[in-house]
Amino acid sequence: MQLRIHSKNIELTHAIRQHIRARVTAALDQHATRVRQVAVTVSDINGPRGGIDQLCNVVVSLRGGKTLRHSRKGDDLYANVSLVADKVKRRVGREIGKLRQARR
Repeated sequence: MQLRIHSKNIELTHAIRQHIRARVTAALDQHATRVRQVAVTVSDINGPRGGIDQLCNVVVSLRGGKTLRHSRKGDDLYANVSLVADKVKRRVGREIGKLRQARR
């Protein structure tokens, strides 16, 4: 599983990068053989104006060509990353289950 982390309009500190890596890896570890690539993009939509503007977008490419996307916007980037990782874990598990059912 290849993990790419990008940022837009926000400083990507070592702590944020480590949090993203830990949460996404933990969420998708059991499906690592089925996941080809994960791209995580964090951004600050409004810039310095403030407000609910921290966005976390995750794109998961599964082996076999299926691509899953999920994003979350809120005021806490760490919470957004955690919530998106949990959601992606459930969606990837569901998609892999569908693929298994189709083969039977």
